[in-house]
Amino acid sequence: MVKIQKISRLEPTLGFTEFDIYQCYKSSFESSESGRLHALFPFKLFCQSTGLVSSRMGCPSLFSPEGKVALMLLKSYTGFSDADLVSHLNGNIHFQLFCGVYIHPSRPLTNHKIESVDKHYIRPIVRGKETRNVKFGAKVNNIQMDGISFIEHLSFNASNEGTRLQQCIELQQRLFKTHVKAVAADAIHATKTCTASTILSCFFKSRPGKRVKKLK
Repeated sequence: MVKIQKISRLEPTLGFTEFDIYQCYKSSFESSESGRLHALFPFKLFCQSTGLVSSRMGCPSLFSPEGKVALMLLKSYTGFSDADLVSHLNGNIHFQLFCGVYIHPSRPLTNHKIESVDKHYIRPIVRGKETRNVKFGAKVNNIQMDGISFIEHLSFNASNEGTRLQQCIELQQRLFKTHVKAVAADAIHATKTCTASTILSCFFKSRPGKRVKKLK
């Protein structure tokens, strides 16, 4: 059984009895304060002006672009916290109609983390080895040379540091006009580029090894 369904897709599949019940709920919603607010707000135009569209990549979104805006509008209008808003959304049919979704009573939403709508490029990034499994915001890949830090790459999308090691090396060589001999990075990030260019890549746990002393 699907946890959450978009009403626009669910409505054509309803039987006569279910459709009559839905029409009663819809009429009640349209005459309510939240229904009047929903009728006044230009959801579709707002999504078009901000570039908020449904992505074809990854898992399908539970909410349509208009539903995401409606959810954030409800949060601002009610003053609820994320957890309280999702709790009300699970049990309030008017809130569900406001967001254009139907949530089955036996399968309520449990994830109450709501992302920003005006910054729709912000998305959760799953971390592999951090204490926090998921973080929000930009992921920055920077390089540091002689105490000076340079931002090599900044993105709100998930990325792997190992895939950017070659670009970091090339950036350092362009900036300082010298050949890189050693890189302080996890050994797992070492690529064929490091091997071919005889570049050492590791974090020293205690004292540098013989190869590093010889290199110096």
